[in-house]
Amino acid sequence: MDNISIDDMTSKEREEVPVSAMDEHTGLPEGEQSAPDGPKNGTERAETEPTIGTVPTVMPPATFFGETVPTEAPPNGKPRINKSLLVNGICIALIVIGQFLPEPFRHHVLGAGYFGFSGAITNWLAIHMLFERVPGLYGSGIIPLKFESFKKAIRNMIMNQFFTVDNIRRFMEGGSDKPLDLTPIIENLNYDYIYDAFVDVIKSSKFGGMLGMFGGSKALEPMRDPFKRKLREKLTEITQQPEFLSSIAKRDEGPDMYAHWQEKIENMVNSRLEELTPQMVKNIIQEMIRSHLGWLVVWGGVFGALIGFITSFLP
Repeated sequence: MDNISIDDMTSKEREEVPVSAMDEHTGLPEGEQSAPDGPKNGTERAETEPTIGTVPTVMPPATFFGETVPTEAPPNGKPRINKSLLVNGICIALIVIGQFLPEPFRHHVLGAGYFGFSGAITNWLAIHMLFERVPGLYGSGIIPLKFESFKKAIRNMIMNQFFTVDNIRRFMEGGSDKPLDLTPIIENLNYDYIYDAFVDVIKSSKFGGMLGMFGGSKALEPMRDPFKRKLREKLTEITQQPEFLSSIAKRDEGPDMYAHWQEKIENMVNSRLEELTPQMVKNIIQEMIRSHLGWLVVWGGVFGALIGFITSFLP
């Protein structure tokens, strides 16, 4: 489309130009803007203009133990149904409809509507009071207020259920069944450094003078490769002996070893828990049970409506 202005295009050609390629101010294709603005290509505009109409598929992340955990959007991108609003709306609809019904239907429908609405709204308020403080209602906002107790409960659950001394012992003893393989370490040793140190020991000993008569350390240079090969073989042989492996396996055994590991784990857990704030604790608990709280409102409305409907038949 070079050297062709927008005025020279036919209506069909204009329709074929993607909207994203048109400048929002001039209506011209990208790269054909007026001189004062200067030429801009599509790459520059893509980098400077934000994308419009993009819906995020990941909700804001929750924070736990100092780590961010992303919360997935509803499956297939469909919005969740607000169960609380739905059941309250149904109960209010029953109350409104009951006002226009003749007796005895009016009495029964109003009873179901009033009792159902009272059950649903009471459960909704109770759930709201778990996470938010309501002025004048003692005990509301219990989760943010008692976040220290929740942190302590989390720590006790982790330490008493997972990282007990017996569990740590079983874990470490179970991991010792795999034979220790030191071959990678042996292969990566600096054998030239070891050989040079060996030559220095000989030169500083009483054999050093005798060695100087036969050319000094250069006389031992042909021994370098055989020395390195033989030392590698011997180290491999030693590290595969049962006595050596047994001594390595018992290197950390002691009456306080497992308690020491438990203390280190507890300190790590405590340091992470100290990073939590009341808002974080509230978000964590709300995220875990949020999808189930709506059913409390639903069943409160259902059972309330049933009770109201049944009691409407009582004299």
